Amino acid sequence: MSEERAVISASLDGARQVVAEAHKIAGAMKAAEKDAQATAKAADRVGDSASGVRGLGTEVDALRSKVSPQALLGGVIGGFVASGLSQVMSMVSAAADKAQSFGDTTSRTARRAGLDLGALRSTVTKNEIATLQGADAQLDYVNALQKTTYNGKGAQASLRSVGMAALASGRDLQEMVPVTAALQDIGIKSDVGDQLARLGDLAQRLKTIGGPTALQDTLAALRPALQQVGVEGARAQGELLGFVAVLGQGRKAGQSAQVASGAIGFMKSNAVQIEYSLHQAGLLKKGQHVLNAQGNVADPLETVKALQALADRKYGKGDSQGKYNAVIGQYGPDLGAAMLERNLVPKAKEAVAPTYGGSVITLTPGGEYDDVKRVAPTQAELEAEAFKRTREGRRESRDAVVNQVQRSFGETALGFRDAAGEVVSQGVESPQLRAPGGGGVVTLNPADRSALAKDIGEATVKAFRDAPQGLIQLQPGRDPNLPRGNR
Repeated sequence: MSEERAVISASLDGARQVVAEAHKIAGAMKAAEKDAQATAKAADRVGDSASGVRGLGTEVDALRSKVSPQALLGGVIGGFVASGLSQVMSMVSAAADKAQSFGDTTSRTARRAGLDLGALRSTVTKNEIATLQGADAQLDYVNALQKTTYNGKGAQASLRSVGMAALASGRDLQEMVPVTAALQDIGIKSDVGDQLARLGDLAQRLKTIGGPTALQDTLAALRPALQQVGVEGARAQGELLGFVAVLGQGRKAGQSAQVASGAIGFMKSNAVQIEYSLHQAGLLKKGQHVLNAQGNVADPLETVKALQALADRKYGKGDSQGKYNAVIGQYGPDLGAAMLERNLVPKAKEAVAPTYGGSVITLTPGGEYDDVKRVAPTQAELEAEAFKRTREGRRESRDAVVNQVQRSFGETALGFRDAAGEVVSQGVESPQLRAPGGGGVVTLNPADRSALAKDIGEATVKAFRDAPQGLIQLQPGRDPNLPRGNR
């Protein structure tokens, strides 16, 4: 077995220095891990062989000597004192614990959400540096969305874009769960980054009170209402977001959510009466309905457009007080307010149109905008990168790197701990010695598993002592005073 030792020549100058210097013993840890695995395999081959048992005892003793801090660190050298060694080994243990926690948590999250474990770990690790969101925060985000929408795959796909949005706005990932859930509810099953960017653009264009963050909160508050809307396709998703944003123009966040929720709720509750009135006026196309087959509002924007046309026929196209009173009285304050917003439909439809460069546009057969995919950096990404260049951002970036280095080193320490545990902690099945000539069986049952080698040795000696006289032939010792000849 290898006798290499990792020599550390440094002083304990803070946690980061300890981690950096302790990383130098990784080679020794890996070698010890291999030794532990080899010893475990040797235990499986022992069987009834007395010589095998003695050899196993020797290997276990050798392994245990390598486990000691003195063997791993090369003794008290390079200015280290006993307390220094203790601190280094404490850091090694902490790193192993951190690696174990990461492994256990990612494994549990992957099983819960039906994700590929390797892909999840790779995504989380990359985003720790890219978005400065810790592994625990990312995994909590995925778990929360898996519980809320049962779409953990979409949550994993959104980790980077949502993490950037959170970093830019100073939020944490848990605060982004409600808006992500709302976006998933309207049919966005994968990355929600483009729709978050669209919300930001709408908030800036419409001068939403509170900006993009307030519009996100409005959408999150509207989640129960949005679940009553049937949305099919990217174009419908964009128009629905525009519908919510335009209704919230000039209103506070709570009021915006109330108006949009009230309008959608009135359409669903009074769908039969609304549909009858519109059919009577010839304002609904053949086969068009207010509700879809699932009982959800099929297209709130088209319904508002048709109701506006009906109100214009009855009360004129102007903004008279009589028209206002009639509309509010018949359709309620929320849907009535939507009907009286003359620019609601065109503004909402503009939400699908690109308002930024660096985008890929999909058109309908009629030449209208169907969908827009941004390929240039979003505003949130630009702001997040700007923060990372600040003093605080650089510090967080360094901490993220140090954390990953520590966890990476901890994986090596954890591998050694797991492999050594097979022999040192868990022990091996109690080996047996069978005396030659069919004698009795001596079973080795070490009471203290950490003293396995010693117990094996003592039990082996006892087996030889208790064997019938003459049954075991020992080679006579050689007199050291006899001449050795010409060898």
